[in-house]
Amino acid sequence: SSFVKNDQRILEAVFDVRVIAFAPGSKWKVPFLLMGLLFSLLREVPRAHAVVCLFAGHHALLPIVIARLFGKRGIVISNGSDCVGFPSLNYGHFRKRLLGWSTRTCFRLCDRIIPLDASLVHHVPTYHDIDPPAQGILHFCPGLKTPITVLGYGFDPEQWKAKGERLPKRFITVASGAHQPSVQVLKGLDMILQVAP
Repeated sequence: SSFVKNDQRILEAVFDVRVIAFAPGSKWKVPFLLMGLLFSLLREVPRAHAVVCLFAGHHALLPIVIARLFGKRGIVISNGSDCVGFPSLNYGHFRKRLLGWSTRTCFRLCDRIIPLDASLVHHVPTYHDIDPPAQGILHFCPGLKTPITVLGYGFDPEQWKAKGERLPKRFITVASGAHQPSVQVLKGLDMILQVAP
């Protein structure tokens, strides 16, 4: 994803970054990838200052545990799905018991959580009342002691300059998977379509 590449680029501007990707694609590959992940972590973590994981969950649990074993800082950058559970939308780590457990464990074992927005820490959604009444890290991890620092996405305004004449009553919005009804509700596109007329 572009936001993952952007985070990597920012870190690489200051640090010597070793990327260990975990993208199984198929479930049968997971045990082999976990073994490769373990060997990579055992090689890299002792020489590292910190371990940074994008999203908490199954893929981040082993890196966070290994970081802790070697006395290194473990940092989780939370981007959304690892902070919520919307069963009706089939979205969020906390809608599944085992994934919720590994996500919760990552949050408890890491040294710092960096969500991109305060709503990922705790909020009460008002756009529907189907799922749990509250969402966010603190809702699903009561009593969490790990420090949380909200750090939103930034952008370079010099890179994004508007060109041409601005047309009234027009805008563009982009959402990955926007053709799916659940994504439309999750991203608020359904409300945009309702108010558009």
